[in-house]
Amino acid sequence: MAEKQENQEKFQQKKEGKPFIQLENTLKKLLQIQKCEILDKKHNSCKHKNGCVSQIVDIGIRGFLIGIGLKGTIKILMFILKNKTLNPIKILHQFFSKDVIQFALTPAVYNIVLQGTTCLMRWFKNGETKKDAFISGFMAGFLCLLTKPKKDRQIWAVFLLTRAFQFYYNSLVNKNYIPKTKFDYVIIFSLMWFFLGSQCGAEQPNCAKSLNSFKNNITFMNEGDIGLYSTMMFRKNRKMYLKNGPEIMQDPANFHIKPAKQVQMFGLGKK
Repeated sequence: MAEKQENQEKFQQKKEGKPFIQLENTLKKLLQIQKCEILDKKHNSCKHKNGCVSQIVDIGIRGFLIGIGLKGTIKILMFILKNKTLNPIKILHQFFSKDVIQFALTPAVYNIVLQGTTCLMRWFKNGETKKDAFISGFMAGFLCLLTKPKKDRQIWAVFLLTRAFQFYYNSLVNKNYIPKTKFDYVIIFSLMWFFLGSQCGAEQPNCAKSLNSFKNNITFMNEGDIGLYSTMMFRKNRKMYLKNGPEIMQDPANFHIKPAKQVQMFGLGKK
C-alpha cells in the first residue's frame, strides 16, 4: 500500500514538472481558482477531484495549451525547414498565428462544453443517466467543429465518423454481440477506407479538395488525367444510356438495369 502511494506521488511530481502543467498551474494561481469557494463546489455524482467550475476551466486550459503546443511546434519546424532562418520574432509570429490559435480552440471548446454540459445536467437532475454522455458529447462535438474553417470540417467529420464507428464496435463487443479479434482495428480501418475510396471515385466533386489532392498524389494522377478519364467514362455511359434509354422510357420499372445504374452512379451522363 505504501509503495503504491509512493508511486502515485512520484507520478504526480513528474506530471507537475511538465511545461504545460506548470503554465496551467500558474494561470490557475493568477485566476485565484484555488481560493474561490464557488469554484470548489461539485456534485455528489461528479468523480473529478476539483470543483465543477474549476474542473471546466482546468481541462479547458489544458486542451488549449496542448493544441497550441502541437500545432505551433509543427508550424515552427515547417517554417524553419522552408525558410532556413531562426529569426525569433518570425518564429513567435508563427507560433501565435491565426490558424494555430484556431486549432487550439478546438480541443479547448470540446473539453469545456463536454465537462460543462455533463456537470450542469447533474446539478439540474440531481444525478446522472446514460443519456447525459450522449447529449454532452453531441453538443461538444458540434460546437468544436464550428471553430474549424469550412474547408477542414469535412476532414474532421470523417475523423469523428471513424471514432463513432469504433465506439459502436466496442459497444457490440462489450455486449458480446460480436467476438473481439486481434485484427479488429485493421478491419475497421479497411472498411472506412473502402467507403472513403468509393466516395472519391463515385462522388469526386462532393469530396474535400484536400482529400482529392491526397488521392491524386497516391494514384499519380493530375487534373489532365482525371479529365481524360472522365471523358472516356462519359462516352461509355452515353453509349449504354442510348442503348437502354427507349426501354427505360417505356417502362420506368426497368430503371434498375445495370447500365442505367452506372450512369446514375458516376453522374457523368449529364452534358
